[in-house]
Amino acid sequence: MEDLDYSIFTENCIYFFEGKNFPDGRGGLDLGWQKVIFPASRFRKYSNKRLIPGYFLKLGTVIYFAVFPDIQFYNGGVILNDEKQFTPQHIFKIDLKKY
Repeated sequence: MEDLDYSIFTENCIYFFEGKNFPDGRGGLDLGWQKVIFPASRFRKYSNKRLIPGYFLKLGTVIYFAVFPDIQFYNGGVILNDEKQFTPQHIFKIDLKKY
């Protein structure tokens, strides 16, 4: 397993991704929310841009990419236990065997 963490800064948003690569095709659907909450809190200290998390998962030759809604804050902290916030808005699947 390989952990992959990336951020993309645009004029209005910060997109940040947790990623995992399982070359043997086993594992992966355990998104560690602490890996989303920690960078979101850190970015919020320095910017008021929209914070949009994503999850990149490579299982063998298949890639899944999930994009979540903006992270919401209250009194300086991330709002937890918000089902809407932690449900992907978009999920993409790419099969590398086809290319």
